[in-house]
Amino acid sequence: MTGRHRAHDASGVFLADEFGDIVLEIGKTVPSGSGYVKGALFIDDDAVSGTAVYVNQGTVDSSTFNEVTSTNSISSTGDTTLSDGVDLILNTTTGTKIGTAAGQKLGFWGATPVAQADHIGDPDETTAAHNTAIEAILVVLENAGLTASS
Repeated sequence: MTGRHRAHDASGVFLADEFGDIVLEIGKTVPSGSGYVKGALFIDDDAVSGTAVYVNQGTVDSSTFNEVTSTNSISSTGDTTLSDGVDLILNTTTGTKIGTAAGQKLGFWGATPVAQADHIGDPDETTAAHNTAIEAILVVLENAGLTASS
């Protein structure tokens, strides 16, 4: 970091760029006005429900800080690890999908991710047909990692 960057000062600025525009700030009041780069982050350490994070979606001349919430899409190019005891809490109105197309792949418990399996045909009334259907179901469950393979 060169001398043109601020690290931390009494105003709550944590990091600014070489032009003096703020990149990251921690404080008690969500900023407005100018002097914050587009994409600048503000961490509200006095939020009622815990720390809240805001991102400037405006410009350096006219900041518009919006709270980063779970309604925004999250993209990741790496692994995501949840700590023990952390749950995924879903809403109850519409429901939530894991995978939105049959070709998207998913695996459980270390299994290689696979796309959605094809439909398993309804067996006729013979024992052999029932056994074939059951075996096909087991293969699908094993391939997805939902049951151990024999």
